[in-house]
Amino acid sequence: MERNEQQKKQPKKRSAAGRIALATALVFFALFLVLGGWLYSIYLEGKSNLNNTVRETPEPDEPDISPSEMVEVSPDDLGVDESLPSDWNNILLLGSDSRSGKSYGRSDATIIASVNTKTGEVKLTSLMRDIWLEIPRKGKGKLNAALAYGGPTLAMKTVNETFGMNITSYIFVDFVGFPYIIDQIGGVSLDIEKKELRYLNETIGDLNKKNYPKGTDFSPLEEYGEDTKLTGIQALAYARIRHADSDFERTQRQRNVLMAIFKKVKSQGVSLNLAGSAAAILPSVETNMSLSELLKISGKIIASDLDTLKELRIPIDGSYKSGTYNGTYSIRPDFEENTAALHEFIYGE
Repeated sequence: MERNEQQKKQPKKRSAAGRIALATALVFFALFLVLGGWLYSIYLEGKSNLNNTVRETPEPDEPDISPSEMVEVSPDDLGVDESLPSDWNNILLLGSDSRSGKSYGRSDATIIASVNTKTGEVKLTSLMRDIWLEIPRKGKGKLNAALAYGGPTLAMKTVNETFGMNITSYIFVDFVGFPYIIDQIGGVSLDIEKKELRYLNETIGDLNKKNYPKGTDFSPLEEYGEDTKLTGIQALAYARIRHADSDFERTQRQRNVLMAIFKKVKSQGVSLNLAGSAAAILPSVETNMSLSELLKISGKIIASDLDTLKELRIPIDGSYKSGTYNGTYSIRPDFEENTAALHEFIYGE
């Protein structure tokens, strides 16, 4: 697993059994991530041979960030709020489809996964990528730029200092493995609206089929309604729908797919053979969490009651303004109100 040079920890050599255990643990967390625009890279023949991701054309107001603009943040300087309750482990889940080598693109998905270390209860908080905030050492900008400017460490520091959080762990994913994973578990079932059917199939038609392995099923979805079964590509297209409504609804679709995958995996039992899927995912998953941490938390999640999973979107309704400011679209939240809402959601404070 490749680590960013900004991260001071160096990968340790693991036994074959250790690598399999790590891969399986990472799969559970990878399956726990959203399927958004960041699921747009290349899975080639040979499960561990993944090439560089495909970079979509940046929006006019979001030019590429040059190496000279990047900053290095120490893992010991994450702006952690030490006063928060220790029963909840907060992990930052990051997804991007524009990573190349050791550099990161803007994050298309940023989610705080909060896991209760005693009960296994899980809460998910989606942070809108267009939130306009203070990026430490860079100044004002969108939340999604923090990853590109300074990798996961700057992303964690930005979220911590903006919302009074204590995040020190992250999982970053950059790959097209989710369609493959979904097909491996037999597809997923989702409630599909009539208007979504059109945009879902348009998205499938826009995919560059050369970027996917031979034999990938690009069949359009032919029906809609409750409990509609989707293939991996169809689920990917569903999660990427944006023009049907807005990015707010898209984050909800991402969470819908996340839950559908997780429930499907759990329904098949912990004996499900995830090794093959892990081989496809592992090269494109980066985390600063140890094997023991991953196994401990994934075990808690597996044993938890998924019906109790709760979710939140920040900013909450009625707490923000949005529009084009100085030529750039952004979301301007009331940070005091949203910080309070986030803490109330996770900690009940």
